[in-house]
Amino acid sequence: MKKFLTGAMLVLSAAIIITSLAFAQGSPNEPPVAGINDVIIIINGRDNDDKKSVDGTPSYDLDGEVVHYRWDLDGNGSFETDTGDVPRAEVGFTEPGQYWVGLQVTDDDGETNTQYSWVTLE
Repeated sequence: MKKFLTGAMLVLSAAIIITSLAFAQGSPNEPPVAGINDVIIIINGRDNDDKKSVDGTPSYDLDGEVVHYRWDLDGNGSFETDTGDVPRAEVGFTEPGQYWVGLQVTDDDGETNTQYSWVTLE
């Protein structure tokens, strides 16, 4: 009986240690998800000075927050417009139509994600 209890306690101790190690490692970081609204936002200004912006507010991070936004506004693969923690970027599009735009987001753990989408200026 004593041998059985010692063996059972050894197994229980090993299970506790393994469980503790699993929790100590924590969950892996999930990368953020980049999201772009498909319609360009137009803010009417005075004297036909309308401001046009692309909007990345649909972006999210399941295990933290999106902290940085970079934009490819000419579709060339280079994210030359850095708006920091602001999810919108002003654009110079003047003609109605569709434009190929990219968004790269970074979360608070340094993970990134990129999305390209057609956005429409009506």
